[in-house]
Amino acid sequence: MTECPQWRLRSPHYLNVPGTTYEQVEVSRETGKQARKSFTVPRLLNPEDPNDCNRDGECVVYHAVDGARSPRFGHEFVGDPTPEMEPLNNEAEAIQATFEEKWSKPFTEFNLADRTEGYFDDLTRAIEAAINKGGGRVAEPNQVVVSRDEFETLKRQLAELQAKAAPAAETERRV
Repeated sequence: MTECPQWRLRSPHYLNVPGTTYEQVEVSRETGKQARKSFTVPRLLNPEDPNDCNRDGECVVYHAVDGARSPRFGHEFVGDPTPEMEPLNNEAEAIQATFEEKWSKPFTEFNLADRTEGYFDDLTRAIEAAINKGGGRVAEPNQVVVSRDEFETLKRQLAELQAKAAPAAETERRV
C-alpha cells in the first residue's frame, strides 16, 4: 500500500482543508427565526504556530488519495502544492516535479513568457524618457513641463500684462 503525498510547510499558507467552514447566522426581525449559511473557507496553517504543528514541531500537510494509507498526523488539503512546501516522500516529489516548470516561469500562464523582458525594457525606456523630458523629474499626468527659458519668457509676459493692467485698474477706482 502506498502512502499519501506529504509536504512540510516552510511558510504560512492558506490551504483548502476539508471541513473548514464559516457559518453566518442571521435572525429575521419579522419572525425571530435564525437563518444559517455555511461557507467553505481556506484555513491558515502557520509552521511557527505550535497549534498548527502536528509532527515533531513541524506542520505537515497531505493529499488524500484513494487506496493510499493516510498519515497518523497531518492536515489534509485540497489543491496544488506551492514552492514553499517541501516534499517528504516520493509521491509528493513526483507531484512537485510537475509544477517545477510553472514555478520557474510564472508568466507563461499569462502568455508573457517571451515578452516579459521586452515589456520591462520598454517600460524602463519610457520612464527614462519622461525623466529626461522633465529635467530630472517625472511629470504628473496633468502637469505641463516647460524649460527654464520658456518659464522666464512667461514671467516677462506676465509682468508686462500686470504693468498694463495697473493704470486701468486705478482709473476704474477713481470713477
